[in-house]
Amino acid sequence: MKGFVAFGVVAILFIINMPSSPAITDSWIKIDEPAPGIYWHGEKIFSIKNAVVWIGMGYEVEVSARGSDNIISTHFALYDAREKNMTASQWDFNKNDGWGCTLQADRGIYVLVAAGTAIDIEEPVALDYTVLVLW
Repeated sequence: MKGFVAFGVVAILFIINMPSSPAITDSWIKIDEPAPGIYWHGEKIFSIKNAVVWIGMGYEVEVSARGSDNIISTHFALYDAREKNMTASQWDFNKNDGWGCTLQADRGIYVLVAAGTAIDIEEPVALDYTVLVLW
């Protein structure tokens, strides 16, 4: 039954074209890692558009992002879609080494969010997100 559910989740990701969050304005942030795709024991086996599916590996999520020059801090959050709560979050105030952090998670379906605080009156917050499936 679990194998059928895993196949169903992956099939839904292929069928539904999830909206992307392109950076098209002055204040922007983009999640670079984990890169969208299907991973088997840490090795990328297939690319997909907007989701990350990890099968059979540890669930320590290394996150990195890049953003516009006016971003002064970034908040990374892992939101559990089934339990409807935030399971992990971390601030990064050091722009010198790039925006990034390590988040811990269990098996499940998550939304990984990066929110950058910008020095910009018109756009003080920049957002990017991706769906993360840990199996």
